[in-house]
Amino acid sequence: PRDYNVPRYVESAYLWAFVFRSDRQPLYRFDVRPEEIVGGRTALPIEFRPREPILKGLNDWAGTAWIDRETTQILKVEAYSPADWNRLVDRDAIVANAPRRDDHEELNIYDIERIVTEFGFEKNGMRFPSHVEIKKTRSTVFPGAKHSSFREVTLRTVNQDYSRFQFFSVRSREEILRFVNGEAPLRAIP
Repeated sequence: PRDYNVPRYVESAYLWAFVFRSDRQPLYRFDVRPEEIVGGRTALPIEFRPREPILKGLNDWAGTAWIDRETTQILKVEAYSPADWNRLVDRDAIVANAPRRDDHEELNIYDIERIVTEFGFEKNGMRFPSHVEIKKTRSTVFPGAKHSSFREVTLRTVNQDYSRFQFFSVRSREEILRFVNGEAPLRAIP
């Protein structure tokens, strides 16, 4: 995939889980929103925003992750680059605050890319990515003295579906060494 410049969030759909790693938590701000239903499951939406400084590959995403209330596994993630997130927030603020901003007369255009990853495949108590949608839109905000509105058009949509999963057993180094040394295999804990 690197030879074709495939974005890292498509190459590794688990990238979003890294946001919640203990060593990265200080690099983000987290806000919990009211519960929602996602994929038929009760989910806790957690918004994540990078703290300054933004470091590529460490804290360069903003968005929301819907976490399964029962299993604590990720069900869905909607993410933006910090620049796209700021454009989204700015656009929404201009539209929402228009009645209080009579001085706002210019036309505003916002190009925003959004990545949505769904974890809809479940096997052995674990969730796996089932779908990624990358969507780039252009919003044109039409200012008005009493209200603003915006029109949004889609510039590009890319969908990636994951299917035909294959699962393999894995042996630990200790298990292999016991086998090589002729020792009894480790027993699973019931």
